Amino acid sequence: MPKQFEPFFDPVLGEVKFVDIRLHWRFDLRLRSGKSIPGTITPENEKKPLHDQGLDVIVRRVAWLVEHEQAIYRRVAEKLFPRWQTDWFDPETDTVQSVTDFEKAISFSSLDVLEDLHPGVVLNDGGLYRGHAIVVTVGDDGERIYGPEF
Repeated sequence: MPKQFEPFFDPVLGEVKFVDIRLHWRFDLRLRSGKSIPGTITPENEKKPLHDQGLDVIVRRVAWLVEHEQAIYRRVAEKLFPRWQTDWFDPETDTVQSVTDFEKAISFSSLDVLEDLHPGVVLNDGGLYRGHAIVVTVGDDGERIYGPEF
């Protein structure tokens, strides 16, 4: 059984609490738009404090995502719209007609940081892919680890 950790406050992550039953840390990330999304951090070692496991790296990477939220929407839309239009577009039901429409349809829905310290943001697809998620994982300075190319 992991030891109990005290919640703490971080200016980027907000209040961060350890969830014993899940063996991860939980927070509500406040975006620049004012929206909050749930976030989790799965530590490499659930018996050690998060501060000893790369919290500074996590905070820096999450701060980059928050700062570049709109740019991420734009880039994802630019990369995915052409293929979506070819493979998924239904002229009878879809109203999205442009990259800008696609960009407006998607939004951050949650954020998960796994043991490798790379935050993966899950984007709500706005129904464009009939409920499938779009996932983007980044490293330092927005280096794309996984997801549509940037």
